[in-house]
Amino acid sequence: MAVEANVVGRRVARLGVQPGWVPAWLGRNLVGVVPLRLKVSLPPDLTAPSLAREAAVQLAPAVPGETLDDVRLVVSELVTNAVQHADLRREETIGLDLDVGPEHVEVIVRYPEHREFERTLSLEPDELSGWGLFLVDRIADRWSVVATQGFTEAWCELDLLHPEAA
Repeated sequence: MAVEANVVGRRVARLGVQPGWVPAWLGRNLVGVVPLRLKVSLPPDLTAPSLAREAAVQLAPAVPGETLDDVRLVVSELVTNAVQHADLRREETIGLDLDVGPEHVEVIVRYPEHREFERTLSLEPDELSGWGLFLVDRIADRWSVVATQGFTEAWCELDLLHPEAA
């Protein structure tokens, strides 16, 4: 797994934090780097969902716990779909982009397309399979799967719930 954490120079320190750079609910005493953008290359095999969940944990300083649990679940489901249905070759990779903005977390899973893109996706799982997009549909605030220039992109957004707004 290749991980490229793009922190874009965003450091959280006791002094000098600019409004909008990190969520206010993080508190003023946190010192360290908060990853707000993460790019991961995953192998097209059964280890990929677990590796993707582990990578998402790196967002913990910037994402509330309940939302992070949801991010980890949708990441796992979208990556699992790529592994099971994309017919990827061993040398290909699954790209995972995680981006924390001021209002939401964006998840993008991108992989080469080897078969005709299904324009209609079923959200009615049977007893044993088909639960991935069903769960993504129930958890994410917005989502879609699109085919573009030889790649499939499954993306979703999860709104950040700020404690002060509750």
